[in-house]
Amino acid sequence: MDLSKKKTYSEYLMNPQFLKEFIEMYRSFPCLWNVKISDYSNKQKRQKAYESMVALCRSVCPGANIQFVKHKIANLRTVFKKEFNKVQVSKTTATSDDEVYVPRLWYFDLLKFTIGQEFPKEGSSNSGESQECHQDEEPVDETMEILEDSTNVSQVTSNSQSEDVDYDPQEDVPFIRKRKKGKLYNDDDLSNELLSQAAAILSKNNDEYDAFGITVASKLRRMEEKQRLVAEVLIMDVLYKGMLNQLSEESYIADYPIHYYSSNAMS
Repeated sequence: MDLSKKKTYSEYLMNPQFLKEFIEMYRSFPCLWNVKISDYSNKQKRQKAYESMVALCRSVCPGANIQFVKHKIANLRTVFKKEFNKVQVSKTTATSDDEVYVPRLWYFDLLKFTIGQEFPKEGSSNSGESQECHQDEEPVDETMEILEDSTNVSQVTSNSQSEDVDYDPQEDVPFIRKRKKGKLYNDDDLSNELLSQAAAILSKNNDEYDAFGITVASKLRRMEEKQRLVAEVLIMDVLYKGMLNQLSEESYIADYPIHYYSSNAMS
């Protein structure tokens, strides 16, 4: 079987048509995002809503589960919040409408319904059950797909493999440090942790892999934004296949057109 004609699960999940359906379904379940209604704390309703979203995701990714859906929702909202904050900050410094930041996220308008739906900080009078719902949806990875529409997408493929790899949500973000249950990070905690990690990186001896990483970073900075985004997806695909020992001397990159489709056609 020629894998150059097959798409990876990540490409299906990043497709604009699928993401639009995913966000619209998420919006149709207020119990998953509207913190002001009682259903937000209704575990049974939330469970059924998540199961419906899992069914949608399984049309393109058979291994998807509830944790996968929560992870994807958290990532979408994290990226949206970053763009929204940029807009708000720019409004305080702009002297004219032309100077207000314009979101580059193509699905920004689709997620506007989440504005004002942030859960209150610690110390509020909300129930423990509601707090638990919020913790379940905290983002664990801020790397997100912000690919714009394009007529061609490149994919790393390998002639030596004949079947798709089953999706494992644990392998989607292999380098994430899990937070202890019930612990909430504030900005100071996050800053201190990032500083500690940076200090550890600076104190270690660099090897050829660090040098290669610097070279890659330099090349990415010189690319246009769309080229850089596609390159990042390609690089991550290569690393993913390498971690699964799926790379060989016959592995190569193939270009093919992507056509829009509905989720039903992808099952």
